[in-house]
Amino acid sequence: MQAGNSYFSRDAPEIAIHSLFDKYDYERNGKLDKSELKDLLEGDLGLSPEEACVYMLLLDQTGDHSVSFEEFLNW
Repeated sequence: MQAGNSYFSRDAPEIAIHSLFDKYDYERNGKLDKSELKDLLEGDLGLSPEEACVYMLLLDQTGDHSVSFEEFLNW
């Protein structure tokens, strides 16, 4: 993936992306913590643990050690 591009297709319905996010938001707090995000990245998206670690850092744009749906959607 090149910088400036989204992981998701522009044609992907937001509801589908939200459904994926909600599947891993175990605490139902609207954010994915490190373990939830790791499960999503490795389990559903098939990333290696090393790749998942890098994407965790990139996705957390606010630096609060969690990823909001907005941050996830902007990916």
